[in-house]
Amino acid sequence: MIRIEDLHVRGGDHAIVLDADLDFEPGEVTLIVGPSGAGKTSLLEALAGTGSWNGLDVSCRRLDTEGEPAASSGRHALHGSIVFQNAALYDELTVSQNLGLVASGKPTIDPRSRAEVDKLMNGIAPDKLPNLMSGGQRQRVAIAQSLYAGDTLILMDEPNAGLDMVRTDTLIETIRRITETGRHVVISAHHPAPFLPLCSRVLFLDGEGGLTPIEAADIAGIQARFADNRINANGGPAPAPAFSVSGKNRAYWFAEFLMRELWSLMFAPSNLLYIGTACALLAFTTAYVAVASYPFPGLLLDLTIEQLVASLGDAYYRFTVPLIVSILVAARSSALVTTDLAMKSMTGATPALRQFGVPIDFYRGGCVVLALSLSTLLLYGVGIVAAFYAIALAIGVVTHEKIAFLQAVVVSDIVGGTDQLEAWQWILLKTLASGAVVGLISLSVGNRRLTSGRDITAAASLAVLLSVLAVIALHAAIIFLELKL
Repeated sequence: MIRIEDLHVRGGDHAIVLDADLDFEPGEVTLIVGPSGAGKTSLLEALAGTGSWNGLDVSCRRLDTEGEPAASSGRHALHGSIVFQNAALYDELTVSQNLGLVASGKPTIDPRSRAEVDKLMNGIAPDKLPNLMSGGQRQRVAIAQSLYAGDTLILMDEPNAGLDMVRTDTLIETIRRITETGRHVVISAHHPAPFLPLCSRVLFLDGEGGLTPIEAADIAGIQARFADNRINANGGPAPAPAFSVSGKNRAYWFAEFLMRELWSLMFAPSNLLYIGTACALLAFTTAYVAVASYPFPGLLLDLTIEQLVASLGDAYYRFTVPLIVSILVAARSSALVTTDLAMKSMTGATPALRQFGVPIDFYRGGCVVLALSLSTLLLYGVGIVAAFYAIALAIGVVTHEKIAFLQAVVVSDIVGGTDQLEAWQWILLKTLASGAVVGLISLSVGNRRLTSGRDITAAASLAVLLSVLAVIALHAAIIFLELKL
């Protein structure tokens, strides 16, 4: 049994629950009802231990099965698994990966829960992406995540929202089987009638801090009216084949997220084209104007063409391309990362994984910073190749020199110079540091609590602005050190 004493839940100045005592017996169902806006979802988040992430102030004392104080109390005493109303899943991961992420680092799932997962996953392909599934299928995966998490308290927020009668009956049967595994299920519902036959008690949340039980006689009367909603325990579908999920270690999941970030931030063809085109256009324009406006070209250009080409190439590879690539990365990637983080937080995908003990902030945060550092360095390589070719092309158009010869002049000057090792050290510092700064700013802005699409748009714009300014300031400081100004 889980006993919660002196539970207080506040959202800012609004009291959601004041001084409540709750008992959760194994194998039972508690139904929470109340008017819209009373705070039913907030109460479930508090019971799951995730309320503080969403700005709730939660305090209580939790007792174990013998009535002795548990290891923790206060805001960290509570812990359960929420099945969110929108069945929040990580859209980039397959069904199997969503489950495997939760299963990682957890004890082996017990046989009864294992059998229930197999039934839940019946008919769902392991390699299917969440956005290609129906709402009912997403919900089944979310429930399976809770079983893999191993929590004894499973909380469901409006689980019958958007379900027809057949799917609602299937959901009720699923909840009944979950209670047979020894778990206590807490349900919040605007339409509670289908769940009444399962409930051992109903709690009314009045929106003013009160959480009061409905009398047993009233519950029995309501249950009798809806007795035909009961599901025959002997009925139901035939046993489903086992659904295989392997829990990997943290190194595996870090590598999995890193490869996804590298593709999105570095290897995506549109990204490579974006960087290459911008650097080539800038280099071509600058070189063309420099040569076309050269004084006394008929007398001097033939004598100084190699020096001019080498000077342009040196300036571009040491200063211009690192700065341009870093700014372009900041403009694109900061908006992409910030928007993705904010959307996953607002839709519940990130909080859902946090409640299961998945270190999603470590996976995403570490991978974003590392991937942006590496991508800025690699994209610098793409940009410098494009710039060198554009410089040679522009000068070749004006002077009619062979482009291959002009490219050789640029490359030989960079490769053969005596101070090139020191120059490359500065280039590495500028690109890697720029990517890391963009990543840190994007994480800081994207992980703030946002509540609307307008907030997300504003956050992405702020991340772009801060990232670009930070990159310019960083490069200015490093160039001053590099040139010993």
